[in-house]
Amino acid sequence: CGSTGSASASMAWPRRSSSQLRPAPASRLRVTVTAYSHTGKTASGQRVRPGMVALSRDVEQALGVTFGARVVVEGVGTFVFADRVSARLRHRVDIFMPSPQVARRFGVKVAEVRVADAHARGLPLLPPPRV
Repeated sequence: CGSTGSASASMAWPRRSSSQLRPAPASRLRVTVTAYSHTGKTASGQRVRPGMVALSRDVEQALGVTFGARVVVEGVGTFVFADRVSARLRHRVDIFMPSPQVARRFGVKVAEVRVADAHARGLPLLPPPRV
């Protein structure tokens, strides 16, 4: 008691989990938006379908979203996060399109992405843009 020496291991500060050290989710991010088309399943295990979007891991973490979250790509539409882009890509949103031709015509855009407002969660998905 009353010792001024170093604290023992039992007196150490409690360790924080990695979830406690994460910054607050970003409200919106500027990203590169592309389109993709394929058959099969997404990273979330669902079959691909219109209205789905893939996010890069940094965007997923920065927005604080998990599979099933609705995200808005400004000027493009509202989508369900159901897939991930290649691990090497950053600041990327990839929108599912029904064919490779439609995906190529979509091209590459720069836009802001954000989590859909809570009151919009019950609204139907907006279809992907016709290109």
